[in-house]
Amino acid sequence: MVPISLFFFKKKVLSKKCLEHIYFLLTYYRMFECRLCENETCITTNVCTKCRRIKHLLNLYGDRVYEVLEAVLVRSEDKQELKIQNEIKNEKDKIDKKINQKKN
Repeated sequence: MVPISLFFFKKKVLSKKCLEHIYFLLTYYRMFECRLCENETCITTNVCTKCRRIKHLLNLYGDRVYEVLEAVLVRSEDKQELKIQNEIKNEKDKIDKKINQKKN
């Protein structure tokens, strides 16, 4: 499927075969993709609108953005260890329940 934005390339209407070839080149060689997220296609800029918003927030708040991301999204080693211990405890409880059910 060829995006509609490629139909008008330098104000000239291109043939379907030509558009398919251009689309293949753009997707195969990953040209015009966002430099940050590498998911969105950006023809006139280097970053997509979502990443531009992140860049703007970084410019406004600086290192505070990193601190918030670390505090909210990333687990510290202590929290990771606690999560592992909780998962092990839950698995042990499940196994104990199954053993008790089989005994009864």
